[in-house]
Amino acid sequence: MRIKLLFNYKNLNQKLNQIKFIKELFGLGLKEAKDTVDSGEFIPQCECDGNIVEMIRSNSNANIEVVILSLHKKQKKHFN
Repeated sequence: MRIKLLFNYKNLNQKLNQIKFIKELFGLGLKEAKDTVDSGEFIPQCECDGNIVEMIRSNSNANIEVVILSLHKKQKKHFN
């Protein structure tokens, strides 16, 4: 599924936790992760499964909101 992450931090410690978490989860560099959090939102280029979504939502230190953009299901097209 495609997701969008929203970053709302209330203090510097929470911002640092978001940067660390995104850096480790998506394999970003430190500057790239910081710029991502500073931008306020991030749409990963990879498909994310339910486990990744739950991991992000359950990380109380990072406090990142997950918005599901679409669910990709294999659909069969029928041609007449």
